[in-house]
Amino acid sequence: AGMAGPAQAANHRVLVVPRDFATIQAAVDAAAAGDTVSVSPGTYTEQVVINKDLIVHGSGPLRR
Repeated sequence: AGMAGPAQAANHRVLVVPRDFATIQAAVDAAAAGDTVSVSPGTYTEQVVINKDLIVHGSGPLRR
């Protein structure tokens, strides 16, 4: 049981919006606790509900 924590931590994923998922909510829904949802620059018109331990990371302003 002592090895479950570190082994699990190594399996955290980074889900990228919109590369991997069209919406932030879809990425949040697909994510497991401890995963990171990385949001690329852009405008996302949605209301996001997060009910698990996640990291949500914005990648900066949209360059024009």
